[in-house]
Amino acid sequence: MRGSTRLNPLLLTALLLLGVTACTGDDAEPTVTPTSDASTPSTLAPIESLHEADFGAPELAGPLIDVAGGGEVTAERVHFADLVGEDGVDEAFVIVESGGTLGDVGVGVYVLEGGQAVMKQFIQTAGRVEFRLDLVVTLEGIWADDDAQCCPSELLERSYQWDGRQFAVITEQVVLNPSQ
Repeated sequence: MRGSTRLNPLLLTALLLLGVTACTGDDAEPTVTPTSDASTPSTLAPIESLHEADFGAPELAGPLIDVAGGGEVTAERVHFADLVGEDGVDEAFVIVESGGTLGDVGVGVYVLEGGQAVMKQFIQTAGRVEFRLDLVVTLEGIWADDDAQCCPSELLERSYQWDGRQFAVITEQVVLNPSQ
């Protein structure tokens, strides 16, 4: 991918405030957004594998960034794994970065349908997205009263696994921040 979509500074400020508010240790449910199966006709050439898709193309990156509320997509943050259906066909997991200190703001889950990359789900977060075995793991900061803004002392770690229809939270725990 040649470029990335940049986050508007005003939107970044709003996301930072939302992220700090959302990550203060309350028991809010994670935001997992199934996306519509209906999609507008693509102007992209048909592909045989998601590995061929250009996730930086406006037709793919634009809707993902919209559902994330802003951010940027880079080639380095596209991961491929067979986590949906375990059928030997890789899905694409495209991480949306805030472009600033908020870190990752979510991950779009794509499948191949009719020769096109189609987003099936979006997992909202504010922190970091990792992949461990067959799990999507999100880590969000939990700040103690005396923590610096840069360095939460604890992290809320959620593990998501495919349940046959979507990625669902299977574990949620608070862990010490290893960078502290």
